[in-house]
Amino acid sequence: MLSKLTVSKIAELSNLSKSYISQVKSGKRPPSKKLLHLLLELTRDKDCDTVLEAFLKSRREGISPNTLWDYRKTLRRALPSLGLGPTTKKINAYLSSLSYSLGGKYDYFKCLRAFYNWLYSPSSGFKFRPEDNPCCGLMLQRDHS
Repeated sequence: MLSKLTVSKIAELSNLSKSYISQVKSGKRPPSKKLLHLLLELTRDKDCDTVLEAFLKSRREGISPNTLWDYRKTLRRALPSLGLGPTTKKINAYLSSLSYSLGGKYDYFKCLRAFYNWLYSPSSGFKFRPEDNPCCGLMLQRDHS
């Protein structure tokens, strides 16, 4: 994605300096979390579909067709809001925003946890670091209303 956008456009979108973006593009500096999150947002739709299909393919063996259908349905709804690199706080906010019963929210929670645990594992083949997994320590928050 970095190669497809100009330094000026990335700087404008990220509110980072052009010199920093240029250094990242040339490999002289690593990208910041802010820049990585921006790039994830920009590529979310295409990449989310690719990653979702890889996740479903990895799960096909030993899982019922109904479970696969639930994964697909849930993740197709959640990923446009969450993307591939959400924070734990963002996942909790998303789950809290759902107008489902606690059981329905728990179904989303389990699906998201399975997806992000897979995505941030080396076995997924994607370059996400396990220590950055937003589901580490994630617990479903009960509404106290």
